[in-house]
Amino acid sequence: MKAFVPLRQFRFRERLYPRCLLEMLVGALFLLPCVGVAQVLVQFNQTSDPAGIVSATSTMVATGTIVSTVAAPATSSGYCFANWAFNSIAQRDALRQSINPVTFKITLPITAVAQYLPATADTNTNNVPDWFEFFYYGTLANSAASDTDADGFSLADEYARDYNPNVPDLLADGGISQRNSTLVPFVTGGYVLYGEVSSPAGFVNVEMIVPTNTTRILPDVSDAGLASGYRFAEW
Repeated sequence: MKAFVPLRQFRFRERLYPRCLLEMLVGALFLLPCVGVAQVLVQFNQTSDPAGIVSATSTMVATGTIVSTVAAPATSSGYCFANWAFNSIAQRDALRQSINPVTFKITLPITAVAQYLPATADTNTNNVPDWFEFFYYGTLANSAASDTDADGFSLADEYARDYNPNVPDLLADGGISQRNSTLVPFVTGGYVLYGEVSSPAGFVNVEMIVPTNTTRILPDVSDAGLASGYRFAEW
C-alpha cells in the first residue's frame, strides 16, 4: 500500500500539470484575436456641396484614430466656403467660427461635407453675404448694424474691413513712419540758394547756398562767350 499510493499521486499530478499548462496557452492564443477584433474599422467620406470643389474620397479608418479633413479652398468658381458638416452637423470652434480643416478622433462612420454658398448670395438682404454670416455665426439672424463682439464695428463694417465679427478689434494710433530716400538738399533758416546763369545758357552757371545779407561781387565774364561768337552785354 505504501508503494502504491505515491504512484497514484504521481500519475494524478502528471496528468493535471499538462492540462493546466495547455489551458493557459490556449487562453493566451485566444486573447490575441480578441484584442484585434476590438479595433473596428469605420468609413470616412469627404466631399463638397456643390460637388467637385473638394475631391470626393472614401477610406476605412480604425476607430480611435486621429484624422483630418482636407483644407477646403476658401473660394471656387463663384462660391465661398461656409463650413464643414459631419453627418449634417456643422463643425465650429468655441467662438462659433467654422473650422477648416477639421482634426478629430473618429469613433463612428463620418461623411464630411464642405458646404459652399454663392459668393453674392444675401438671403436676408443685410448687405453682408450669406457665406460670411454662416462662416462666423452659422445663422442669418444678425442685422448689418449688429455688433456681436461689442467693439464698435457693425457687422457690415467687419465684413467690409475683413475683420472677425466674433473677436473685438482695436484701432490704435500708430507711431512714426519713415522711409529712406536719396539725399535731398534743403535750405535752413538764415541761408538762401544763390545762382548765376547766362543767356544763352552755358557761359555762366553757378549755384550755391549763402547766408542772408551776404555781399556778392559778380565775376567778370566779359570774355566768356567770345569763343562762341557772343559778347557780354550786362548782368
